[in-house]
Amino acid sequence: MPRSRRATRIFVIAWVAFNALLATLMGVYHQGGVVPMQLHLGALDASTLTPALPLNTTVLWWRTYSPPIWLLDGSALQTVDLMGMPFPQFLGAIQNYTGSCDEKPETKGGALAAGSLQDILVVVPHSGRELDLYRRGEVPGWRWEEVWTAWRHFNLDDMDWGEDGVVGTLGRVVGRRGLTAWRVGRECQS
Repeated sequence: MPRSRRATRIFVIAWVAFNALLATLMGVYHQGGVVPMQLHLGALDASTLTPALPLNTTVLWWRTYSPPIWLLDGSALQTVDLMGMPFPQFLGAIQNYTGSCDEKPETKGGALAAGSLQDILVVVPHSGRELDLYRRGEVPGWRWEEVWTAWRHFNLDDMDWGEDGVVGTLGRVVGRRGLTAWRVGRECQS
């Protein structure tokens, strides 16, 4: 602690301001969309989406904290945590759950048979750039539709000071904040 009264006062003010700033950043915004997203998904009636999703829809979570599955409160959603998975493996996981256009979907009594194409929900930070081409519909064979976004969410893992610089990094992490649930499916050419 500083010895003079004035220096002590400046130190205490700076300490309180620093801790208040970090408590707000880390306690409210950093990964702050995980709980609201999980609560929203738990209350979501997948059958009301157009077209309807099955009640036991798979939800893939990527680049977030592990979602608290107890918040689903009996929901039939199947949560899959892919927290630290590299991007190519993440895309492979999406294809494993949605199916491949190379497979021939067969119908039995009007319902898709096992191994057929199906839509899933994918929860990812809005600030990540890897999925931009998919979300904009620029990758053939994929359909990404935004379902819901929890805006009070900063993904500090997307900070890339070396490549983007300070202004670019802060502009992306703060300007593209949010945690978004996407309905993802395949669009196969007949």
